[in-house]
Amino acid sequence: MGYADKDVLRLNRYWPFDNEEQWKLAHYLIYPERQSSRRIINGAVEKNASWIKEGCGFKSLNDFNKRLELLPSKGGEWISKNISRTPASPEWAPENIQFWMRDSLETLRSIVGDVRLAPHMSWSPAKIYNCEGERLYSELWSGNWWLDKQVLFHFCH
Repeated sequence: MGYADKDVLRLNRYWPFDNEEQWKLAHYLIYPERQSSRRIINGAVEKNASWIKEGCGFKSLNDFNKRLELLPSKGGEWISKNISRTPASPEWAPENIQFWMRDSLETLRSIVGDVRLAPHMSWSPAKIYNCEGERLYSELWSGNWWLDKQVLFHFCH
């Protein structure tokens, strides 16, 4: 994602959709599974769906699809892998198992590189206390391990 895209995201957090209503409609149409083209045309294209407020639907099926294509891929592409049975495998194990995965480094890059998530990330350890002065441990960065590793790294370098 280039700098221009980050500026667009700062101005419109629902990009590539025009507003929250349009984003919610698109979300409904693709999750948990994508609706058929006919259903999208009849239910999300403004000229076919009089109940949709102007600007909250889509101009056409092509408009809807183009906006989806603009969404950045999160975590890299899904790739198919196979695991084959070995002589050490139990008898009940199938000959071949197919599974789907993403590159974990690409997934991490997409999370860290998403400017919308920046306010929710922490890069340094912190000790957090409740109003009674008791230490709270809720995230990795609030525990002793991260603090110990940061201090160790500081003194070693």
